[in-house]
Amino acid sequence: MSIVNNANRDVFVGEMANNVLNEKDGTLFGFAYLENAAVHYYAAASEAPAFLLQLSKMTEKVICTPIATITQKSLTIHPENQAASPLQDILQQNYPESYFAFLTYFNEAASHNSAEPILKRYLTAFPPKTARSLSQANYALVNFAYCSKRLHRAGYLELLQRIPYSPPTGLPALDRFDFQPLWGIGYFLPDHTLAYYSNAYLPNVLKKKFSLETERLIVSPVFSQSYALSEPSSPSIKGRHDHFRNLLKETLSLNYMLTLQELKRLPSPINTMAFQKCLSQATPHLTESSLRAIGFYSDMWGCP
Repeated sequence: MSIVNNANRDVFVGEMANNVLNEKDGTLFGFAYLENAAVHYYAAASEAPAFLLQLSKMTEKVICTPIATITQKSLTIHPENQAASPLQDILQQNYPESYFAFLTYFNEAASHNSAEPILKRYLTAFPPKTARSLSQANYALVNFAYCSKRLHRAGYLELLQRIPYSPPTGLPALDRFDFQPLWGIGYFLPDHTLAYYSNAYLPNVLKKKFSLETERLIVSPVFSQSYALSEPSSPSIKGRHDHFRNLLKETLSLNYMLTLQELKRLPSPINTMAFQKCLSQATPHLTESSLRAIGFYSDMWGCP
């Protein structure tokens, strides 16, 4: 397989600048998620925090909705809710309780453990003092197997003991000017070419990831690296981007991506006939937006 990098510097810088400008147009971004048996709603004046929190919740195996948007200019702003209520109304209309009930039923159903031998074999190649970048990617690989229900909880916890990586607690402050996080993914093109995409703006990376996944391509979890800007030796924008691009290639290697592909091709842990039957029964109570969002989860779980 060949390796292609399709994230050139012009796209990298230009997309970042364009989206920072777009965040000033008065648009509100938010999503809903089910946690501790209750539906919670989140809204922000820019899309980056919304996408970041959504990504964090999904890696915790929390059922989420896609990001919804609403233009505040068209709203009557009430001081007590800061326009979050109209966005919450939209989310409630598009993703009713039946959406969360359907997905929760299958999310909490029994998993199988077919991913464990694959991951044990893969992780054997990494010594205890593995670089943090590799440990981050390996953690994401194990987390994917767990969230896609191909790894038991016990197996998940056991494998995490082999990875010297602790995910950061809380969400990073995206408005800081003393460091810059870069984000990227690896993916297989239809001709099996391994390609990469990187950007300084997380929503661009997640939108690219979701777009590729709708085309049934194998796409890695999101990888990130932060660069301190206050240090005298801090590289230029181009230097940071070049370093991150090389780090992506080293971390999301061909072996890594083939292992991910093997995990995604494992049999579904969910009874397909039962899933389709329940979906048919639930469809009259679901919106088109709900059905599209359920498609994301069915793909992750391997349900046709």
